[in-house]
Amino acid sequence: MPQEESITPVSTTPLPTRDEPMAFSLNDLLTLTKFRLSALVIVTTFVAFWLRAGTQMNFWLLLHTIIGSSLAAFGAAVFNQLMEIEPDSRMTRTADRPLPAGRISPSVAFGLGWLLSAMGLIHLVHRVNMESAALTAMTLATYLFIYTPLKKQSAVNTLVGAVSGALPPLIGWAGAAGVSDRPDAYFRWSLLWEPGAIYLFMLLFLWQLPHFGLWSFKRTLSGQPHVGCFLARSFIFPSFF
Repeated sequence: MPQEESITPVSTTPLPTRDEPMAFSLNDLLTLTKFRLSALVIVTTFVAFWLRAGTQMNFWLLLHTIIGSSLAAFGAAVFNQLMEIEPDSRMTRTADRPLPAGRISPSVAFGLGWLLSAMGLIHLVHRVNMESAALTAMTLATYLFIYTPLKKQSAVNTLVGAVSGALPPLIGWAGAAGVSDRPDAYFRWSLLWEPGAIYLFMLLFLWQLPHFGLWSFKRTLSGQPHVGCFLARSFIFPSFF
């Protein structure tokens, strides 16, 4: 899950007035959607889809699964930055992001976030299946409404963030199942209990905990600690803090 750097006072670009047109570039849009980080969602979704489908790979179904999950990931990134404009403006690495720097207005970002998230969920419902759409909605809810607010309040944020980071493989796994042949099967819970799905979820979940622990140590040693780092480290390595 994305974590932030040190909260240190930095000078930021003044916010434009209403009379000033806001100019933003393609790079600003890529930053707003956290394109490189969202690419990890695409990779894990693809791998899970491929593992479940095996030799019976449906490439069109795979494409629609990736499109839907990617749109939702982009939307989640936009909303995440909307929720953290103020702290981002005080952090060295994030102060020049398009929202705190004023190159994109919050209202534009809000509309873009809704558009991307809604398009992703609708695409998955109509082109893939209900299970992948529901898991994507669960990922969005966990990431935006639980993990993000907890980042600066509780060390539990690390566990919650690991859960949301481990859900994308389940989206790909469920997507590979396609639409059920049974008209009464609205949601196939059995897909989530398949050994492959459990293995992929636990692999991503457990990998993220030591990964963020080491990352937070690196940030502290470099002289750029962040309150979220301390909270996470006190949870992962309590004997040292």
